[in-house]
Amino acid sequence: ALRTLLDYYRSRQSVIFETELPAKVPPATIAQADDVLRHVFEVEAGYPPQQYGTPVDWDSDPVKDIEWRANMQRFYWQSSLVEAYTATHNERYVKAWMQLTGDWIEKHPVNPPDFAWLDIQVGIRATNLCTAFEVFRHSPSLTPEFLAVFLAGIYDHAQKSFLYPRLTAHNKAILEVMGLT
Repeated sequence: ALRTLLDYYRSRQSVIFETELPAKVPPATIAQADDVLRHVFEVEAGYPPQQYGTPVDWDSDPVKDIEWRANMQRFYWQSSLVEAYTATHNERYVKAWMQLTGDWIEKHPVNPPDFAWLDIQVGIRATNLCTAFEVFRHSPSLTPEFLAVFLAGIYDHAQKSFLYPRLTAHNKAILEVMGLT
């Protein structure tokens, strides 16, 4: 069933998900993606890349700046993988995305009080996840097993938004809702 579902996602053309990718990917972006393969992340301007080690501690704050930590939770780190894959079609970028995304999903069940599940993190991360999936869905490395993990993670994002909505009008609530539209 998962193989059939993956085939559906690969062949569907009725859903259009706009992705804005650069026409030419600079060598620095490829180098940044190669760093991500080694769990070295660069997500906040002004700070050097940070080594997260194995296993990745997603809640780490190596530079002692909440914006760094927030950007890690928003999955900004994956954009270099997406762009590097677009430029090179090297499957190692897809494999790294699956491993890192699966690891994050496993370690972060829905828990709205957690920093990772604040509404702005949820909305931006959901958008970034869907963008990456749109680019990677045709990759031969994308497995039906990972598709199940990924879809469960997207479901968690939708559940967080549905079960724990922001009850006042706020720009963060808009970001959260836009993440899954």
